[in-house]
This record gives sequence, structure tokens and C-alpha cells, in this order.
Amino acid sequence: MPETLDAIERADIITVGPGSLYTSLITNLLVRGIPEALAQARGLRVYICNLMTQANESLGLTASEHIERIYKHTRAPIFDYALVNTAPFSQATLARYAAENAAPILPDIERIETLGVRCIAGDFASEGTVVRHAAARVTGALLALGRSALASQI
Repeated sequence: MPETLDAIERADIITVGPGSLYTSLITNLLVRGIPEALAQARGLRVYICNLMTQANESLGLTASEHIERIYKHTRAPIFDYALVNTAPFSQATLARYAAENAAPILPDIERIETLGVRCIAGDFASEGTVVRHAAARVTGALLALGRSALASQI
């Protein structure tokens, strides 16, 4: 849709993720024109990394390997930043996810940065019956990033 490409072109911040690597993220990035629009976007492009691996999607993959899989399909580097969780999980949460063969995604920050992607590392997880991103902390990090980018343009 032309409206989508126009929105990408005009955006100040573009976020991709979180979501299932192959069935949510990559499928949307395969739409004609989207990878090119993201590669050429003037706004900050931020990958929000999942918190846990997922069966049949990302078992055993590190944060950098998620980005590499995305780049393989977009055929271009489309991220300026990656937001990755570095906070530990409780033993109860780890055990619950291990029962499903899932585990926290390793935030291999040095490897991410060798891809040319700057890391925003922190506590972005909220534990409950399932692990989710802590919306207020993720939003706060994105707003701080946007304010910083705006300040550097002035």
C-alpha cells in the first residue's frame, strides 16, 4: 500500500517487533517495497527483540542471530538500534519456559554491534503467568532515544 510506504518515509521512529520471527516479523518484511523503504528511511529504525525463544521459530537463536535472519530476508541492514532485555528472570519463570523448551534470548550485545546496530540494553521484561515486555519501560526507552535524536539535530 502506498500509504504504508509513505508512513515509513515520514516516520521519526520505526519499530519492528516484538513478535514471532518467521510468522510475524519476516512475513511482513517480505511485502514488496517494505525492505527498501526501511533501508532508506530517515527515521530511527529500532528492532525490539523478543524476550524468550519460541518453538519452531527461534529455539537457540541469540539476539544477533534474530537480526541476521531478518537481514537475510530483507537483503539490507534495516536497523539502527536493537532494544534487548538484559535483566534476569526468576527461577520459576525459567523452569516454566524450560518445560516448553524455551529460554531467554541471549543478548549478545557485542555481536549485535558488529552488525552496525547500537544496543539499548536494560530491564524490559515483566513476569507474570507469561513473560511480556514491560510497556512503560520499552516506551520510555524509545521516547528517550527519540528525544536524544531530536536534540542532536538542533
